[in-house]
Amino acid sequence: AAAAADAAAPPPPPSELTFWVVTSLFLVCSVGIALVVTDLGLVLSVVGATGSTTVSYLLPGFCYFRLCPRKRSPMRLLA
Repeated sequence: AAAAADAAAPPPPPSELTFWVVTSLFLVCSVGIALVVTDLGLVLSVVGATGSTTVSYLLPGFCYFRLCPRKRSPMRLLA
């Protein structure tokens, strides 16, 4: 029972240094992409293709996997 409680516990928050490093990397990458790309249509097409694939194919299976109550169900394994 203790192992199950440990598995459900949320992970500890990242350190302040990790937070600032990851935030800075995201900001630098975003500014770099904004400076390099001259066609906004290209960016929107890549974002749309990635987002639609995630929503269409991955999200339904993930939702079913999380909502299926039985752990050993064959349908759950297919999801």
